[in-house]
Amino acid sequence: MDGREGPQPEPEPEPEPQPERDGELERDEKKKLDPNGLGFEDNGVIREMTKCFKQHFHHPWRNWSQVDDDTKNQWFYLFKSKYKWREELQSQVRSTFDRKMAKRLKDNHHSIVKKKGGVCPTWLSLSVHEQMMKNAQDKEFKARSQKASKNRRGGDLTGSVPPSHCLGSISSAECAKRSAAKRGGVLPSAVDLFMDTHMRDESGKKVPINDKVQQIKLSARFEEEKAEMQRERERMQKELEEERIARQKEREEDRRVQDEYLAQMRATMETYSQMMSQCGGFFRFTGPPDPPTGGGDACAT
Repeated sequence: MDGREGPQPEPEPEPEPQPERDGELERDEKKKLDPNGLGFEDNGVIREMTKCFKQHFHHPWRNWSQVDDDTKNQWFYLFKSKYKWREELQSQVRSTFDRKMAKRLKDNHHSIVKKKGGVCPTWLSLSVHEQMMKNAQDKEFKARSQKASKNRRGGDLTGSVPPSHCLGSISSAECAKRSAAKRGGVLPSAVDLFMDTHMRDESGKKVPINDKVQQIKLSARFEEEKAEMQRERERMQKELEEERIARQKEREEDRRVQDEYLAQMRATMETYSQMMSQCGGFFRFTGPPDPPTGGGDACAT
């Protein structure tokens, strides 16, 4: 007792111990990758992949083949700590991850040595950046880089790189998904998707971003018209064939009815012939018998 009057406050309960976490999000907190839903084309997934190698980039890698297996596995483990997927998709997810990371790594190297003006990114160590810039001056590397630049400019280094994909960071796959969502789940054709990603708005009108796209557009239109003509030709041939079959069936039916009629007439005539022969008369098949001229029994002799 401390001598103070009145009820004493109850001591606050100690917080319950939280389960230890191994750096990986709980299973229900992870986002789920699925071929029919969230995929590697999503910009958020691409950003998380980029974060994976930025957190552990300790060597001046230029491309994916230079990265050691332990580092690749570590990057994939970091990615796996943020996403989940069905067990049967494991190999597919890993191969797609490697392919996408290879492109991101290549783009990252190009951005650092060509576009940053020699400025080291905040996430990269100065020693690694210095080595990357030094490697970029290698004769072999510069020769390959110059060749690639020349190819992009149509074989002339003095030319400009023609613009291509015009939707920025939105991939073609993501564009196709958005288009399908607007069209009730129907994916656009390859030609329509190409036009959507390679045409820009000018005064409310869609125009190709370069001459090559214009040529592809004209060629695609020609192919579409050619395919439409082929479909129309096939439709007409189908209609003609159906009409020919229908006429043939009609002729066969007419022949069947005629044959039945002739068979019935023949049977009737044979019956009449037998009846006349029994009566001692004569039955002519070429015409009806003469009408009787007097009374009495027509069969009397």
